[in-house]
Amino acid sequence: MKKELIIGMCFWGLAFFMACSNEDEDLTPSYADQNWYKLEDSDEPADHAFYELFRTYGVPVFYNDTIGQEERGFSKEGEKVIHYEVIDIDYWITNRTMNSVIYVLNKNYFENNNKSHLLDAAQFLGEYVLPKLKKSKYPMSFLLVDSIVNNRTDPRGLHVFNSYYAMTATLIGGVHRIGKMTESEKKLLAGYVMAELYVYDIKKNDAYMNLFTEFFDCSAGTDGKLLYGSQKGRNNNTTWQTSYLLPAKDWLTSGFLRYNPTQLIYLLAQREGNKVETNYDLSTMDTKLVGYTFPIREQDLYEYIARVLVGDDVAFENEYAAYPKILEKYKLMKRLLPLYLEQVD
Repeated sequence: MKKELIIGMCFWGLAFFMACSNEDEDLTPSYADQNWYKLEDSDEPADHAFYELFRTYGVPVFYNDTIGQEERGFSKEGEKVIHYEVIDIDYWITNRTMNSVIYVLNKNYFENNNKSHLLDAAQFLGEYVLPKLKKSKYPMSFLLVDSIVNNRTDPRGLHVFNSYYAMTATLIGGVHRIGKMTESEKKLLAGYVMAELYVYDIKKNDAYMNLFTEFFDCSAGTDGKLLYGSQKGRNNNTTWQTSYLLPAKDWLTSGFLRYNPTQLIYLLAQREGNKVETNYDLSTMDTKLVGYTFPIREQDLYEYIARVLVGDDVAFENEYAAYPKILEKYKLMKRLLPLYLEQVD
């Protein structure tokens, strides 16, 4: 009896395996999952313009970080369960970022239901960005916002980011101002948007980073060491007695177009004796900016690539005529950037 039972179990196990094997061969995608990044046409002018961009370039453009919703059955209390799909800029495949940015959505749309500025943004993307951006570097989506600031060290918005790359969306700041921008201002914003996408690609590839070695070497101090990430306070040190940012913009004389916006040095006014309390919620504290750090390599690439993509050499040279190192690095970038772009699919 025991022997027959074992044989029977083996038979049914083999039959189950063969059935599953045959079933696997017939598996096909159900396409039942919602494609949240597919845009539909609309009679509303701005939404129709975004649809046309999507139809032409395959890149969805959003102005709300909640991009859809669907009913998913009922709760045990009998109430409908509604899922809201929200763009999560902290999401990455293997982790969530810990030091991201804070963005403010379109006040003009959410408070006044006004989309006129969004139509300006659609025209901006269709004329200045997407036709000139390498196709392989298209983002998963664009999210148009009013402002972008650092999440931890710059809550007061002393430095507003023009763009920010995340896996699910590339943010573009200042959407409410695009319609009022001059031609040169639009070109510069487009340069920043494209530079954000190119620099993300460059920093992932050692060969690409090595391509810009000559550019990086140009930012060395008198001791020959590269200045990237060096901390600067009053009198070129980390003294905390002063309450002012360095009056002389020595990041310019050192060949940097901008200091590091994520590493601003604050003096916290809340003290206990000689001890400075550690509190990163600077928005509620009496703080004073006393210094900064030079940018890291990726930030330096971002600034110069954006300026080169503008394509106005005369304006740039006039603006920075007093800073020979900046002019030298600009010329280097004009030579090196095309070499990178030639390698991009």
